Amino acid sequence: MSESSGSVIGIDPASTTGYCVGVPGVKAPFLGSVNFRRDTTDVHADLFGRAHRWITELIAINRPALIAVEQPVPPSSMWNGTNFNTTAISLGLNGIFIGAAVAKRVDVLVAPVTTWRRHFLGAGNARLPGDEAKRAAVKQCRLLGWAPPNADSAEAGGIWLWACSGLTVQHIGSGA
Repeated sequence: MSESSGSVIGIDPASTTGYCVGVPGVKAPFLGSVNFRRDTTDVHADLFGRAHRWITELIAINRPALIAVEQPVPPSSMWNGTNFNTTAISLGLNGIFIGAAVAKRVDVLVAPVTTWRRHFLGAGNARLPGDEAKRAAVKQCRLLGWAPPNADSAEAGGIWLWACSGLTVQHIGSGA
């Protein structure tokens, strides 16, 4: 891989994945989202194939120094709030994004939900339920002068800002 651009990528993995890309301290980051589900007949492999192509291209274009990926929430902590398909997609996408980064020798940080939310929003999960956190992330991005097209991208913006702050919780490695 060629030399890093110094950019950081924040990723909120889901069927509709939010992402945020930018070089810290240079200008406002770019926030976006990509929907890996094309129709109701898609199986996990369809989503995973699209995700793999997307992350590989994102890495090639941006040559990031670091990718921060939100840590999957254990299903046991979401009693009746998730199902097998959602869990399988979350874990699969997480593995694809981290694996692609490590394969390209990009440093990876795992972003625990409560940690990045506490940093970005001032509260972790206990005091800020999911829907409320999404609205708060959009609001916080707008206060920073960023233009999130949706809540998924806004949460990726929070992950990005947390990663840029130097608050490293769990460093996965650079694939070296």
